[in-house]
Amino acid sequence: MPLPPIRLGQRYSVRVVDEDGERRDLVGTLVAAEASTWTLLPEDRGPEVVEVAAVRGMRAVPPRVVRPASSADAVQRLA
Repeated sequence: MPLPPIRLGQRYSVRVVDEDGERRDLVGTLVAAEASTWTLLPEDRGPEVVEVAAVRGMRAVPPRVVRPASSADAVQRLA
């Protein structure tokens, strides 16, 4: 299955098969793309380099929605 075109700065969900055949999913912003590797930046850790040959599927995903947190005063009133 051919992979869709990619765009730097876009957030993707990528399914990767490791050397031992184990599948894992990675969600992050594409920050670099070479002929054989892509670098994705997840929100909760450092950059991850993925071998393009190990990618079994991918799709663009929208930016993560961050909802505003309640103020300390609002939480205190509820308590």
